[in-house]
Amino acid sequence: AEQRGVQPGSGIGLLMQAAVFQHQLAFLNGLRPMLIPLP
Repeated sequence: AEQRGVQPGSGIGLLMQAAVFQHQLAFLNGLRPMLIPLP
């Protein structure tokens, strides 16, 4: 099986995705008051 960069199922890949996701989520939460209210 080929390895194309970081596999989505790999532990490090999941950690990086989670970190980026949480960072984006915190950023969006900071902008939320200026945007359409989200549930």
